[in-house]
Amino acid sequence: MAKLSSFKSMVGAAAIAGATALSSVGAQANDGTSGFYVSLHGGVIFAGEADLSGTIGGANQTVRAETDAGFRVGGAVGAVLPVDFGGPQLRAELELAYQKADVDQVFFSGNGPAAEVNVSGDISSTTLFVNAFIDFPIESVGLTPFVGAGLGIAFTDQSFVYGPGININDNDTNFAGQVIVGVAYDLTERVSL
Repeated sequence: MAKLSSFKSMVGAAAIAGATALSSVGAQANDGTSGFYVSLHGGVIFAGEADLSGTIGGANQTVRAETDAGFRVGGAVGAVLPVDFGGPQLRAELELAYQKADVDQVFFSGNGPAAEVNVSGDISSTTLFVNAFIDFPIESVGLTPFVGAGLGIAFTDQSFVYGPGININDNDTNFAGQVIVGVAYDLTERVSL
């Protein structure tokens, strides 16, 4: 088995923000009195690629793994903060999410520019974020546009095989960030989509 000593993780602000903001569907519910809420989300992700580098057999090598579209699911617990701006509202939440994408193609520097054959496996990540939001409620139509950002940690696992049984198994823990933009629609006084 080849072990690569370091890699650039697929988890980054662009991958998470793009995947979540463009393709997530979520639901949020609160108790209607305290401002605390629970939310769930899920959707399609377009993670792109992961670049790995390290020493194999005494030589510096690189592996670029490209992924298919995958999925993301998660949930959060949060609270509307008791700050009055005369319209916008502040929220803070703790979010836990999981995402996974199958590896589609692998390019290994030791074998020339063509993609490797017989590729199977996946790249997955579990993230834990502290997010802050500014909500801009439009009560007359039940819509709430929002913007937010989060800082946290990502636990990434890569496990795939290519060619004649070459295994890439690695995991890493990184600091991560995300930018979030969206619109919530009030289904009831206590439930938003």
